[in-house]
Amino acid sequence: WMWSPFVMLLSLAGLSAVPQHLYEAAAIDRAGWWYTFTRITLPLVSPILLIALIFRTMEAFKTFDIAYT
Repeated sequence: WMWSPFVMLLSLAGLSAVPQHLYEAAAIDRAGWWYTFTRITLPLVSPILLIALIFRTMEAFKTFDIAYT
């Protein structure tokens, strides 16, 4: 749980870095929420989510020896 605020901060930074004009262009083209999420939001935020996943995985491996010794 120690890294959860950091992951949320990374996610918020990634979401705020997505240019607003891409969402406006999708709205003009009448794109649905799923198309907007899968074609705009997810590809632009995925590198940051990958970093957050790596941090969480490293933290999980650090606690492995505590549970299984």
